[in-house]
Amino acid sequence: MQYLLDTCVISDFIKGEPGTQNRIKQTASVNSLLQSQVLAA
Repeated sequence: MQYLLDTCVISDFIKGEPGTQNRIKQTASVNSLLQSQVLAA
């Protein structure tokens, strides 16, 4: 199964939201897709 990560998910991951970080870390990177470029400032 592939997952399309939106801006909110990436933002939560960068902010350190534990639930989001755990879920992304449990998912193989080949199954995670970004629709557009995300710039974190």
